[in-house]
Amino acid sequence: MVHRIASAVASQATLDFWQPRLRDEGVTVDRVAADALRLADPEGPGHELVVAGPDRPLRAEHPEVPAEHALAGLVGVRAHGAAPERSGEVPADVLGATRIADDGPGFTRDMPAEELGSRVILPAWLEEHRAGVEARLTPLPDPRAGTPREDAGGRAVAS
Repeated sequence: MVHRIASAVASQATLDFWQPRLRDEGVTVDRVAADALRLADPEGPGHELVVAGPDRPLRAEHPEVPAEHALAGLVGVRAHGAAPERSGEVPADVLGATRIADDGPGFTRDMPAEELGSRVILPAWLEEHRAGVEARLTPLPDPRAGTPREDAGGRAVAS
């Protein structure tokens, strides 16, 4: 079941435009980060407006919304399910989609398994915001710290 739909916007100024406009319409709106606005939908799924930069190919048009503040396509969709192993049946069997999110290359595409969690990996479109993203993250303890590991030859090595 779709839990939240994230739509792209061009800038933080666009979030500043939408926040009071949505509140005036009675929509519950929360600024969850400098670059994201989360809003409730009375029909069910939540929505998020996420700053994705000005160079997006899609742009909605409406006479009451300036072009620079228009929604600019989807950033992503978050879904939850009681039977996730079955969630691919409709897209694959009915819509003819290829099974894309859980099949390779996986988490180890960006770094070897033993380095996972050691640094933040960002998509290219967020790299220019790295300092701000990292500043908002809460450091987590490494559950592997102090745990003996073995090298390829079966010898104990320090973590």
